[in-house]
Amino acid sequence: MEPSSPGDWEPSTPGNIQPYTPGNIQPSPPGRGAGSRENPVHFQQQNYERIRNRLYRDQKLFRDRKFPAGEEALGPLNKPGIEWIRASELFTNPQFFVDSISMTDICQGNLGDCWFLAAMSSLTLDENLFAYVVPSDQTFQKMYAGIFRFRVRVWD
Repeated sequence: MEPSSPGDWEPSTPGNIQPYTPGNIQPSPPGRGAGSRENPVHFQQQNYERIRNRLYRDQKLFRDRKFPAGEEALGPLNKPGIEWIRASELFTNPQFFVDSISMTDICQGNLGDCWFLAAMSSLTLDENLFAYVVPSDQTFQKMYAGIFRFRVRVWD
């Protein structure tokens, strides 16, 4: 249901859309979203850099206790026989990014969330914005500890 009053929303027109630049992401006013670019709210108090650095130092791989791999992570889908493995168990040379990202790189498959994947596909149209949400400094080679980060926003 759309908001009833014009003050509740504003249609997107070429004149009021700002292209992404690092300077135009501003902290949310109190009560509107959470965190900021400089001071993000970490999912379940998990700090990516701290976790990755500790695991890399200890030569261990990340296992998320707060969002464990298993049937419950798949939601209401009843897909028996799914085996959770790491990319290195599937590929001899796994890569997080190959060359560049394209809208056709995002595929739903059997378990996808079409709304989330549609949003990710849209992000590929702006390389800077995609790199903000999915930082490109993540690899399976340098400082790999089995953990990756994604910057998504919490909205009220």
